[in-house]
Formats: sequence, C-alpha cells, structure tokens
Amino acid sequence: YGNSVKQTPDGGYIIAGNSTSFGANGQDVYLFKTDSIGNVSWSKLFGGAGTDYGNTVLLTSDGGYLVGGTTQNLGAGNYDAYLIKTDVNGNALWTKTFGGSFEENGNFVQQTSDNGFILIGITQSFGAGGVDIYVVKTNAIGDTLWTKTDSTIYSFGNLIQQTFDGGFIMTASNDSSGHREIMLVRMDSLGNILWKVTI
Repeated sequence: YGNSVKQTPDGGYIIAGNSTSFGANGQDVYLFKTDSIGNVSWSKLFGGAGTDYGNTVLLTSDGGYLVGGTTQNLGAGNYDAYLIKTDVNGNALWTKTFGGSFEENGNFVQQTSDNGFILIGITQSFGAGGVDIYVVKTNAIGDTLWTKTDSTIYSFGNLIQQTFDGGFIMTASNDSSGHREIMLVRMDSLGNILWKVTI
C-alpha cells in the first residue's frame, strides 16, 4: 500500500505505506524514495512479525523524513501510534510509540514551529471510552510534551495543521447524531480546545 507521498527537494518523491512482500512476516512499514520519473532510489522496511502501517510521511527541517503510523510489534500492547524518524537515506534515527492497553492509531503528523511534531489519530485506551480523537505533541526527538483526547460518541482524528498563532486546527469525523459528520476543532498551543463545530 502507498498511503502518503511528498515531493523531495531533488524533484523526486518519498512514499510511505506498508508491505507484505518484503521484510518480516506480516505487514511492515514501507518507506521508499524515487527519482523524478519514479525509479526507486532506495527502500526501507520497519516493523516486526505483527502488523505495522505507515500512514503518513513528511520531510523534516533537517533533510530527513518522519513516518507516522501504527505498530503491533512495539509499545504498550495491542496497536499503538508509531513515529519513525529517519535521515535523508531512510536510516532510522529514532522510533517512538504512543498508547495504552487498547488500540491507538497515528493518522497524520506535522512538524511544528519548535521543530517538534504533532500527531493525530485515535485512541481506545484514553479519553471518554470507545474511540476518541488522540493528539500527541512531541519535541524534536519524539519525547511526549502533552497529549489530548476528545470524544463525541465515536470520533476519528484525521488531519491537523499548526496555525499562525502557534495553535492547531484539526479535522475529525464523529457519529454524535447517529450519522457520520465532519468535525472541525480549534486548539491553542497546549492542546486546549477553543471551539469545535460539526458540519
């Protein structure tokens, strides 16, 4: 699966996804770099015997890459949100997991103005119970600075962006009215919710 792609400064592309064809048994995170016409320059696999997904990739300010996703092989148990920081050649510099005893997933990650990262996904271990939006703010080496959850019956965190004032805006989906709605949530720089609307 190719789940996320970004263009690189050399005109090529970096793609993150998952593969059962290479690496350990089961699904592995699959990161590969191509040139400007799609020829593969290098590829890397991350994970273990269980299931690992690479859901999103970004170019970091140091010239490397950050993959956000989900791991069954590392962390607290079941599925955990997963960050993999690599150098420009895809070699892992550090990995971090976030979660508890139940299921977490990392859907999207962005680098923030302090060179840290903001990750959004879902959690079943924390929050109000069921499936909650899960937001994790880290420093530049992936250490957790704060986490936030928000739930409106059954909620999925899909995308997050830093705003000009240092806060965040995120999109989510929820089932609060018995059918799926878009939810837009505005947060300050510490993850406190300023307002949210459903559309």
